[in-house]
Amino acid sequence: MLTDVIEARITRLLESSRVRDMVVEEMRRLMNERPPDVTPLDYCTAVALYYLRELCRQTVGQCKTGEKVQSEKTSPEPSMKEILNALLSWSQYELLGSNLQMVKALGSAIAVRDTGTSEHNLKVTLYAARLAEKARIDEKRLQSLIKGSFLHDIGKIGISDATLLKSNKLTDIEFKQMQSHVNRGEQIIKGVVWLEDARDIILYHHERWDGRGYPEGLKKNDIPVNARIFMIVDVFDALTSDRPYKKAAPFKSAMAQMESQSGIHFDPRYFELFADIAGDLYSRYARCSVENLEREVFDLIGEYFYLDPRDYHLADLFDSIRESPDTI
Repeated sequence: MLTDVIEARITRLLESSRVRDMVVEEMRRLMNERPPDVTPLDYCTAVALYYLRELCRQTVGQCKTGEKVQSEKTSPEPSMKEILNALLSWSQYELLGSNLQMVKALGSAIAVRDTGTSEHNLKVTLYAARLAEKARIDEKRLQSLIKGSFLHDIGKIGISDATLLKSNKLTDIEFKQMQSHVNRGEQIIKGVVWLEDARDIILYHHERWDGRGYPEGLKKNDIPVNARIFMIVDVFDALTSDRPYKKAAPFKSAMAQMESQSGIHFDPRYFELFADIAGDLYSRYARCSVENLEREVFDLIGEYFYLDPRDYHLADLFDSIRESPDTI
């Protein structure tokens, strides 16, 4: 094989080359800067990839011109900070991709049992993010909002089918059981560090502005911001979507019902902002196919988490690091 021939030749050349000793010495120095949560092999691989890219760029340029490339035209040697940023970004990027796949799997788990939940999870995630943008919510909180929105009903996994899928009115006992999904959801994500910031929505999305919600009866600004944003879009999608027990309400009827609850069920400030964009969101997402909704959510994740969960690769990351070392 050609690769075997090349490898043998390079090995032979390196035996009598100063490069090997220099690289070993340099790596020994760099290992002192290795983050404790990154394995030595991963660390060496990341550093090697980074240097190789720079070396290839400079060497190929020299070979093409046949002359020594002018120093001002070459890429500067990456600093230790840049190398560590590249390494840490790579680790976080791969971990983020895995975590987002986990969120998708958890969200899909309840969708298997509860008809319409897949579309609901996708729509409320989009609705919530767009309302948060309108409210100028900071990026970190918006990331938490996206995770919490997609997982808000994860606790329904622990609800019996007899209650979860019942098409007529629930008994008091069944209603109490249904209410328990918020606490069950909190328990499911407990201990999963990356999902801790989704707790506000999972646990509190059934609270009310007037304090008559559950599980804790929180009132007004005691309700976390993300939960106050999410409860608006959650109700909106519930009203405007078909369910086994009801038909979707027309847009104007749904908005009229919700407007009557502004300052009672909903934070009036966030509801006013939602009312400004609700028509556009309804036109854009309410009748979308699951495939189109997924595409929109993937784009949203790309926008706020800086990767496409459909396809994330180290090579793509390194292309972006040079432009912005603090991408992740």
